[in-house]
Amino acid sequence: MSCLVSFQCTGPGGKVVQRGTAPKKPSLWNAQVWFILPCGDKFTHSITVPGQTVRGMIPYMEALFDSLAADHGNQVRAAGWTATSHGR
Repeated sequence: MSCLVSFQCTGPGGKVVQRGTAPKKPSLWNAQVWFILPCGDKFTHSITVPGQTVRGMIPYMEALFDSLAADHGNQVRAAGWTATSHGR
């Protein structure tokens, strides 16, 4: 069973979307956060997050996303994140 949780923002707001079946137990997640700056440069950050459910993963990724956006001066043209798990 696999689960994909993603978020994309190209303007104000954005929406978290879940596809697939969420793991019943805390699982290992592979995640990527990406940003496109006003100059067109693209930055991608990859992480592995152990022991999270979907409910725990979303706020974890939102906090990481906000922190990385601040590292880029909150000046981004587009941004998003994706997390996948193949847990049970």
